[in-house]
Amino acid sequence: MPMIEISEDAMSYMKQKARPLEDTTLSVVDRMVAELRETGSTIGTTMSEPEMRFGSDDFPSVQFTTITSGSVAGVAVKQKYWNNILEEMIAACADKVDSGERISEKMIGNVLPGKNIDNGYRYVESAGFSFQGMEAKRACRNIAILAESFDVPVDIAFRWQDNERAQFPNRIARVVLP
Repeated sequence: MPMIEISEDAMSYMKQKARPLEDTTLSVVDRMVAELRETGSTIGTTMSEPEMRFGSDDFPSVQFTTITSGSVAGVAVKQKYWNNILEEMIAACADKVDSGERISEKMIGNVLPGKNIDNGYRYVESAGFSFQGMEAKRACRNIAILAESFDVPVDIAFRWQDNERAQFPNRIARVVLP
């Protein structure tokens, strides 16, 4: 196995990331490398550039993005896709209102009362309606509208893919609302 030297600063950072009584130096490095691979980050691009931050006033284009983490109402999202996060946002809003109709009226897109799972519809039981899956841009816009309308906090970290049509190729960002 190759041996390497690391700086005190790097060792201090690794200690912060380590799980006490579980990790070794090697397991921390392996996990950090796995995270780099999973997010598609490369040293010298996203890792060396500061994270971009956005709110509702300066919302970016989220086409060609990959979500790396997120939370709705303080709870980690189950799946890292825009439509799944929208579904979780609708459910969080439903906990705050007496009628799902108040939520569906705010949404931009196709919404049907009751359960409908044909043609790309997703049923949100707690809200009592189904919405049709949509492209990232519109799903994200709906997340923002609902977060602001119903005061539900959302925090989504993502990166733009290495695509010339992405707004900020290879950059990382975070949207925090409301």
